[in-house]
Amino acid sequence: MANFSQFLERAGFQVLFDSKTVVANQVYPVFVDGKVGRTEQQPLLCSSGSNTPPLSFLYFTLPGCENCRAGLLSLHSLAERMSHSMSAAERMCIRVVVSDWPTQFEIEQDLRDIGWSGRVGVVWDAVGALQERLSVVAVPSSFLLDDEGRVFALNAGPVSFGSPGFEGLETALCYVIKNRADGNIQGVHLAGRLHQEIPVESSAAVMFLNNNKLSFVWLVAAFALCYSLIRLFLRLRKNFDGS
Repeated sequence: MANFSQFLERAGFQVLFDSKTVVANQVYPVFVDGKVGRTEQQPLLCSSGSNTPPLSFLYFTLPGCENCRAGLLSLHSLAERMSHSMSAAERMCIRVVVSDWPTQFEIEQDLRDIGWSGRVGVVWDAVGALQERLSVVAVPSSFLLDDEGRVFALNAGPVSFGSPGFEGLETALCYVIKNRADGNIQGVHLAGRLHQEIPVESSAAVMFLNNNKLSFVWLVAAFALCYSLIRLFLRLRKNFDGS
C-alpha cells in the first residue's frame, strides 16, 4: 500500500506539499467540440454554476510541438475512460493550455493535423497569463490542481501516460476523488490529502517495484553472473596450465 503522493512521484510528478500557488478560476477562450473558427468563454477549472470538479489537469503545449502530441492523444483517452467510470461531478477537468502568443490560425491548424476530436477543451492563454503564473519555461508541462485552484503536483517534461506508474496514478486519483468526503480524513481538497493511503495497486509491474523486489533480483542475478565468470576463468586457467 502507498499514499497518494507516492503514486504521483511514480508517475514522474514533483509533489508540492506546502504549495502556496493558487490559480484563479478565470474565464478563458476555449476551443471545444473539435470545431475550428470559434471559441467559447469557459471557466478554466470547468466549473458549472457553483460546482467545480475536484481535480484539474493542465497540460501546456504549443503548435508544432512533436514531444507534446503523444500526451495530447493520451489525454483524450484518459478523458474517455473517466467519462465511463465516474459521474460528471467526480470527473477530472482536463485542459490543454496553449500559450506563448500563438495565433488562432496556428492553433486550429495544429488541431487539424493531429485529428483533434474536441473531447478535451483547449484553453487559449493568448497573453501568456497562465504561463507566467505557473512559471512554465518549456513544453510539455503538466500541473495538477485541486478544486480551489491550488497546485499540488507538477511535471516539467513529457508525461509517460502509458507507463505502469501513470496507470497507478490514474487508479489513485479515481480512489481519492471518490473517497474525498471520507469523514475519517480531514479535508476534502486533494491538495490536503497527499498522505492518504491508497488501498490499491496498479499492476504486477508496479507491485514488483513497490515491494523492493527488483533490487534483490538484480543482486542475485549479478552474483550468479560473477560466480559463473569466475568459474569459467578458473577452468580456462586450469586447461591452459595443463597444456
